Amino acid sequence: MRYVVFPGFLAALFLLGCHRPSPGGTIIARVGDEVLTLEQAKASVDTTSGVFERRLSNYVSTWVTNEILFQEARRTGTEHAESFQRELAEAERQLVIQHFLRQRLFADTTAITEDSMQTYFQQHAPEFFVREDMMKLNLIAFSTRERASSFAASVSRGAAWEEALSKVRADTASSAAIVSMVSNKYYSLRTLYPPELWKVASTLGSNEVSFPVKTSMGYFVLQSLAMVQQGKEARLELVRDEVRDRILIERRRQQYENLLGTLRKQYNVEIIPPSTVSSDSTDIQSHE
Repeated sequence: MRYVVFPGFLAALFLLGCHRPSPGGTIIARVGDEVLTLEQAKASVDTTSGVFERRLSNYVSTWVTNEILFQEARRTGTEHAESFQRELAEAERQLVIQHFLRQRLFADTTAITEDSMQTYFQQHAPEFFVREDMMKLNLIAFSTRERASSFAASVSRGAAWEEALSKVRADTASSAAIVSMVSNKYYSLRTLYPPELWKVASTLGSNEVSFPVKTSMGYFVLQSLAMVQQGKEARLELVRDEVRDRILIERRRQQYENLLGTLRKQYNVEIIPPSTVSSDSTDIQSHE
């Protein structure tokens, strides 16, 4: 039994040419008659990382080890052992069950309606808390400071945010300068981007408008609408995803119980208490 791993994979493969072509691609490792190609390895290794060559080396080393052990196990007849066959049968059994449940339970694409989310939240509101400080903001970004300053001044003088936004949209030049805009959305330090916006937003009072904030994405203007501290009872808009996930989990749990109930009636289920079975009995009696 032999194996070959070419050192310095990329340099050896592309500069020194120490490889031989095969129908499956460029061979980079061999154990006996089994080969590993560069193409196969790339399909299993993160090629976007700057340390790809090291990842490739580790992958090949693991492949060689596993292939050596696999081939030796097959040579010694491990796969024919009774214990292995039992484990294989149990693994197959569990995979079949998982696939069946995915088809019957997880394939349900019925939409979770807004009404159902509202109802669930009202019934479980005390269970939902804000996990981090949150701020509800209006924000808009312009490509130039002049446009951003003009918009901020308009809102500061008393114009409603949506009113000022409508005027900007109506002006072709101003509208073209808009980079992005979001209204009435909650953000945390983790979700507000660019990150420097959080420091500015946290200094604003209720409905106060910021000065233009220069970022790599443009000049941002923010308006603070509300602040919710960590640990406070959450509103639905802050935990919408969590509510949806919980509804989905409970729906699947109920579907699972209903499915089991139906199948118990369909199949002849029999549970025999051990205490009723004689240790030397070869004739197991039926117990309902």
